[in-house]
Amino acid sequence: MEKPGKWNRSMPSEYAQLIDEAAYQQVLAMAEAYLSRKGRVTGIQPGMISVELGEGQEVQCGLDNLIRVIAQQEEGEWFEVIGQHFDRVHAHFHAKPLQMDWKEARPYLKTRVYPENFGRPEIRQQMVHRVDFEGTFTNLILDYEGRFHLLTKNMVARWDQSEEELFRVAQQNINQEEIQLTQGQMEDGTELYCFFSGDFSASYIVDFNHNAHFCMGKYGCLIALPTKGAVICVPINDQYVLERIRYLSPLVNEFYQKDPGHITNQFYWFDGTTFRRFRYEEDGQDKILIRLPVELEQLLQ
Repeated sequence: MEKPGKWNRSMPSEYAQLIDEAAYQQVLAMAEAYLSRKGRVTGIQPGMISVELGEGQEVQCGLDNLIRVIAQQEEGEWFEVIGQHFDRVHAHFHAKPLQMDWKEARPYLKTRVYPENFGRPEIRQQMVHRVDFEGTFTNLILDYEGRFHLLTKNMVARWDQSEEELFRVAQQNINQEEIQLTQGQMEDGTELYCFFSGDFSASYIVDFNHNAHFCMGKYGCLIALPTKGAVICVPINDQYVLERIRYLSPLVNEFYQKDPGHITNQFYWFDGTTFRRFRYEEDGQDKILIRLPVELEQLLQ
């Protein structure tokens, strides 16, 4: 019998732009059936399935990336896609714990930027992370043998390195990643830069002054990081910042809704030292108003 509180098959509202309710329930049933082959399904919440894999190890399998992939596939391919997705998840959770010393681990140390609601709160507390962009967190990982291993405080303790040093080394490694840079112009002639990669564009832009200094305008830079592999930068040289956001929002939302590894569809301002999120306020009529960060507002007056 399903226990109240652990079983909620409702579709998250943000999936509505990807698939309809009937399709979500079909995917959920397929995912539950497939995961039942791997272990015991112990709970379902909107966008999440909990599975006990053995020896009391319960893991939470998020559906966000899966739904984004499924939305672009024919229905007849769904079960195969679900199998491939959860086979990778299963392999990750059954991977042997990494017992590297600092010298071995150093070349594989990197970072990933995640939305602030990624994972359970008690798990996030154990991770080695910091906040570079409000509403997200940047976590240390090991990029080893084709898998990302999220690092916890217990795991890095044996290396006897400060968190500051770990993040410094991780960023050095990120800066060596191959990033595709595309330059274009908006309708009004404003320069636009896009950074694309498989997994690390958002992590790459954290070191803005090293990797994206050419995107800096007179008043800073407008930044969007909708997914792990896509970042958009626009130099700010005049007061028409909100107009640029209106122009870019459809593109940012498309990346955020459709691409795996989504982070945020909100915008940020980089002032040369700090990433500041734009202010998002409800107007009382189910609309969101976007306002400049206070410091940028003062700068443009």
